[in-house]
Amino acid sequence: MLLAVDQAFAIPPGQFAYIQTDEIVKVPRDALAFISIRARIKWKGLVNVSGFHVDPGFNGRLTFAVFNAGPSPIHLRRGERCFLIWYADLDRTSNSVKNAAASTHIDLLFVNSISGELHSLDGLAERIRTTDKELSLRISSLERSQGIVTVAASIFLTLIAGLTIKLAVDFFLAKQGTNAPAPTEQVQKPKAE
Repeated sequence: MLLAVDQAFAIPPGQFAYIQTDEIVKVPRDALAFISIRARIKWKGLVNVSGFHVDPGFNGRLTFAVFNAGPSPIHLRRGERCFLIWYADLDRTSNSVKNAAASTHIDLLFVNSISGELHSLDGLAERIRTTDKELSLRISSLERSQGIVTVAASIFLTLIAGLTIKLAVDFFLAKQGTNAPAPTEQVQKPKAE
């Protein structure tokens, strides 16, 4: 996305971004250029992951792959001075010169290679918090279900025990009734007169 002059953008924590210079950089064939992120931006957590030198004979816009290793979004603005470049003379002209056309845009091949979900520490921490909440809700639900099953089982066992005791008592009483001595009949003797 081409930003308007002075348009700002943010790089979220744990995310990669590609940024490109407005300036056309020319490196003589007998020199090498070195690049670095300015300290005030580096201290926020922005790390250059694309390399730290520019080849002899390079001519074009520099494209940087950067990573926000900090805990907060890093806000940058088009035209802001973010990178430093300095040149070092070589002791002779380099024979290894890239004769590619000057780049004027960020190649989609680069962008596609970092597409997809990135597992930043911040993102992983949020995922852990979400999973913890979901598990807590599931455990609470299981505990409630277990409580209901425990109460139902207790009632069922109490009923079974009561029924068993009633049957035992009835059986005992019935058995007592069959073993009891038969009532004796008293024969009345005639009275002597």
